[in-house]
Formats: sequence, C-alpha cells, structure tokens
Amino acid sequence: MFPIKKYRYYIPRSDKPGGFGFSRKHDVHTGIDLYCEEGTEVHAIVSGKVVNTGRFTGKDVGSSWWNDTDFIMIESEYSYGNILYGEIEIREDIKIGDEIKTGEIIGKVKQVLKNDKGLPMSMLHIEEYDNIIEPVTWYNDNPRPIGLLDPYDLLFQELMLMSTNGKFI
Repeated sequence: MFPIKKYRYYIPRSDKPGGFGFSRKHDVHTGIDLYCEEGTEVHAIVSGKVVNTGRFTGKDVGSSWWNDTDFIMIESEYSYGNILYGEIEIREDIKIGDEIKTGEIIGKVKQVLKNDKGLPMSMLHIEEYDNIIEPVTWYNDNPRPIGLLDPYDLLFQELMLMSTNGKFI
C-alpha cells in the first residue's frame, strides 16, 4: 500500500532534495519526502505494531527552523523493516502497542516548512530501519548509521502496485 492515495509527485532520489542520503547544510537526509498537501491522509504501508511515537520536528527537538510535527514508527509484521512516518499529526486514538493494518489511516500530513523553497511546504517523511525504534541523525561526513535503510525500493514497489496500465489511480 502506498502511504498517499492519488500521489502525483515523484519519489526523490539521493541527488534531489527530499531524497535518502541527500546532503544538507547540517546533516544528511535520513528518509524520503513525499510532497503533498497539508492534511493529506497517511495510510500504513504494511501491517504491524506501533513501537514509538513522538515529536519529529520543531523547537522541542532542536529544529526550530521547522514547524512542530510528529512521527509514528510501526514495526512491520512482514520482512520489511520498521517504518517511520514523520512530519504528520498522528491520529489521536493511536498509542504504542496498537496493531495497525495495511492501508489504515494513521494520521495527516502537517506543514513542516516555515519558508517556501519552491517545493510544496508539506510532505510525508518516510524512514526505514532494521531493528531500531528511535529516529537517528546522520551527520555530514559520517557513514550511514547502522540500521538505517533506504526506503526508495519499498516506496517505488508500492507506487507501482498502485498503478493500473501505467496510470496512477
């Protein structure tokens, strides 16, 4: 299940802003940003258990240049890693330990950017981890943190499954 229905942008690669491994001013991007409108519903990619939630961006977590947003991490019951959905507002009734089904709405995208950079100011941020339940920071000039995976193949595969005859539904 692709996390955004009727997705109309591209999945950025590592050489584009929003792509996994893209070098930024202070760090390296640890996930993939799926640009969309604020309030877009976020669907679980796969079924699993909620293993963590919390503040993702904003002054409370040392990134006051961004608006306050939250994250939810779901441990996949399949062979995928733990999936983090960030820059969202989590559905109020979800808590750690809850079982989530594929396609279930888990929240809505919040506007993360305070300043217009020429791209949408709201996005769903997706990270994938192997046996890690806390978001990590990838500092410039450091190797990729152990356990941090590139979610591109997972997202691309799910986007292709969402298409019919080459047209996205």
